[in-house]
Amino acid sequence: IDYVGPGGALALSFRCREDVDPTAGALVYRARIDETAPSAGAELVAWTPSGVAGTTSLSLTDVAFEHAHAYVTTVLCLNSAGAGVAASSNGFLVDLSDPETDGATIWHGAHGLVVDFTTDTKTLTASWSGFRDGESHVFSFAWQAGTTVGADDVVPLTQVGQRTFASAAGLDIADGTTVFVTVHATSRAGTSSSSISTGITIDASAPAWADPDDGVVVVNLASGGALDPNTALTYVSSQTTLAIEWGGLADAHTDVRYEV
Repeated sequence: IDYVGPGGALALSFRCREDVDPTAGALVYRARIDETAPSAGAELVAWTPSGVAGTTSLSLTDVAFEHAHAYVTTVLCLNSAGAGVAASSNGFLVDLSDPETDGATIWHGAHGLVVDFTTDTKTLTASWSGFRDGESHVFSFAWQAGTTVGADDVVPLTQVGQRTFASAAGLDIADGTTVFVTVHATSRAGTSSSSISTGITIDASAPAWADPDDGVVVVNLASGGALDPNTALTYVSSQTTLAIEWGGLADAHTDVRYEV
């Protein structure tokens, strides 16, 4: 084990060597925990009472670990004559803090691609970056998506390992729905935190005329004509200038953008 998270618990597994002195009786064990950094040699847990002979594991609880401190465990195997041998682990780092999300960004699409609206009601894609953990590092991600902040009614919670992107197909998202993506980051110590996107709106319907009589009107500005949506001109006198006016187009979900 390389990292330990919150909870003050530690599980040890070990095997006492039978060649300490097999003729002197059954082997028992004792264990302790010492700090290696930043205060090398500081005792955290003194030698535990002798354990039951033949035991190969020990669980310690309510240990007062400190964040970002490193520790080593030592197990002493003893026979009934008092002869014994000790061995130490390769140590572990304590990480009591959640991954940082201040610099996290979630995109509704490929990395760096800002998309606030889509016409696709069947597929949802997300990517992310910026999750950090200074002690045990971010080890895995999971994502979900829903119609409200933090919900999962569109995409259930799904583990994606160390990938920083995900996609779900075969969905049925209603037109006009805003979907929020939640990304969960988990450290090697088991601490976790989440970040939520600003949302992407599904707009699968085209803009419509608010008034059926509205339409496109062409007038001749060169001859002094005024823009009048109620008057359509069939002829113009200018060969170089046209003015086009329209009105009444609206979209229930997004702003209307025009191309001429």
